Amino acid sequence: MYPSSASCGFPRLANGRVRVRQKSRLVKFICSPRYELVGNKYATCRGSQWDVPLPVCVRSGCTVPSIENGVEIPSRQNAWVVFFCLPGHKMIGSSTIYCDGRKWNGTAPSCIDATSSGLPKCDFEDPNICGWMQDDLHDFDWTRLNHKSPSYFLFTGPSYDHTYGKGGSGYYMYIESTSRLQNDTARLISPIYDGGLAKDGCFVFFYHMYGKTTGGLRVYQKPENYALSSLLSLNSSEKQKYILFEKWGNQGNTWYDAVLPLVDFSDNFQVWKNN
Repeated sequence: MYPSSASCGFPRLANGRVRVRQKSRLVKFICSPRYELVGNKYATCRGSQWDVPLPVCVRSGCTVPSIENGVEIPSRQNAWVVFFCLPGHKMIGSSTIYCDGRKWNGTAPSCIDATSSGLPKCDFEDPNICGWMQDDLHDFDWTRLNHKSPSYFLFTGPSYDHTYGKGGSGYYMYIESTSRLQNDTARLISPIYDGGLAKDGCFVFFYHMYGKTTGGLRVYQKPENYALSSLLSLNSSEKQKYILFEKWGNQGNTWYDAVLPLVDFSDNFQVWKNN
């Protein structure tokens, strides 16, 4: 008896459909209009596995991300990007990402010094903010700022950053909540970090939450291979395993520190701040 798609698991194709042939042993992948198939058009169930990697349907519409210490090579009208690191650097994360017309399926990789054994750190003095990124699908952005926040006269926000302190000109990442609507969200997403850092590791940061209209701050840790959209669609109790930190409301005109034990997901990971 020949194996069927049932023994292999029926394949799904986002932005496309799957047609079954030859008593479910063979499937054909067809993309929706305006999408292009990348990968094999056919797959055969052999044993309990498909004989080729399953394809994806891509579409242009995303801005091609750039990476430090590396190069990006887009194709398929910028819907598919392959990344390479410069000599002396190693890649953390996937070397390819693709666009579904609205968003990338994942985060661009990081290229780090292959000889460095130091832990990743960031004080946001670099305008590139160490590879941290805004989420394309949130309501508003974080802003890199030094000195007083624009609404400081309303008794909100810090007047200086934590690293260089009062009288310094250091930078910090800031969101203005005074004019925002309830449930508006801003997400700042880290580069992809090596999964080994999570073994007995911590994420350390400083935060400042001052003002009557201050909302909440959450810090999440996400495995690289778990889509952000999937995590955000979870209910409150299901999200708890990914939340490292949560604080709500006015905490006063003070910088606080937080030391958060990381979760070992046995995978590369990202951290993001959600306000």
